[in-house]
Amino acid sequence: MSGLPKFAFQQTGLRGLVLDTVLFKGWGLDELDALRTQADQAGCPCLLLRESEPTLTGVPEGALFSAALKRIDLVARAANRLGCNALAIQPRCTKTAADEREFDLHTLFFRRVLERVDRLELNVLIEPSKDWIGEPSWLIELVKKVGGFRIGTLPSFEAACRTQDCVATLRQTAPYAGAVLASFGDHDVEALGPLADEPEPPPADDQEEGPEPAPRKTTKKTTRKKTSKKKPGAESEPSRLPECIAALRAVGYEQILALDYQGAGDAVHAINAARRGIEAMLETA
Repeated sequence: MSGLPKFAFQQTGLRGLVLDTVLFKGWGLDELDALRTQADQAGCPCLLLRESEPTLTGVPEGALFSAALKRIDLVARAANRLGCNALAIQPRCTKTAADEREFDLHTLFFRRVLERVDRLELNVLIEPSKDWIGEPSWLIELVKKVGGFRIGTLPSFEAACRTQDCVATLRQTAPYAGAVLASFGDHDVEALGPLADEPEPPPADDQEEGPEPAPRKTTKKTTRKKTSKKKPGAESEPSRLPECIAALRAVGYEQILALDYQGAGDAVHAINAARRGIEAMLETA
C-alpha cells in the first residue's frame, strides 16, 4: 500500500482513510509507522481501523472470550500506530434470537475492551451486525449500557437498508455515531446520472503513480470500469443515497462520512461520482 494516502487524496480529493484490518496481514510496526507518516504528509490521515471479521463478543469469560480480547488488543495497537482515533468492532452472537443473558455478555466484553484501549486514547465504535444485536434498538441499548464517552456506533447505509426502514434506522443510530459508512454500489453511480460522467480535473504535475484499485473505504471528514450490464428492458435499481443523506441531515450529523464502494467497476470513478453526488445533495437540501 505504498503511496496509498497520496493516491487517495490526489485522485479523489478526500481527506482521510477508513481501513480494514485485512489489509495489514503480515505487517510489522515499522510498516504501520511508515504508512502513518505517509498519510500525515499527504493530508489524508488514517482515521479509523475496522476489524474486518465479526468478533465473537457474546460468550462467557473463558478461552473464547480471552482469544477475542487478545485479537482486539492487537487491532487496538495497530490503530494506535496508524494514528487512528477509533477502532470498529462488529459483534457476533451465539444465539439466533435476542437473549438478555447474552446481551449482558456483549456488554461485559465491550466494557473490558474500553478498559484495555483507554490508555491508547482510542474510541470504540460498534458496527451493526446481521445478528439480532445489530438491530437498532439493541445496538443503541448496548452503547448506553456499556457507557462512557469512548463508545459509539458505526452505522452503514448497507446495514440500514437491510432493515424495514433505512431512514428511521439511521435517524436512531447516527446520533451515537463516531463515523458513518456511506455504502454504495454501481446502481447508485448509474442513478447519479450526469454527475457520474463529469470529467475529473487533470492530475497534478508531481502526481506519482499509486496503487490500483483504491481502498475499500476512502473517507471524507465532516460531513470494480465495468458497469453492471442490464438486461433488455430492465430498469436500474433505485438509489437510496438521497434518503440516507437526508436522514443524516435530519439529525444534524457532522462526524466522519466514509465512502464505502461495494461495486465492481472503476473504484476511483465511482468514489468521485458519489462524492460529487453527495456534495450536491448537501448543497441543495
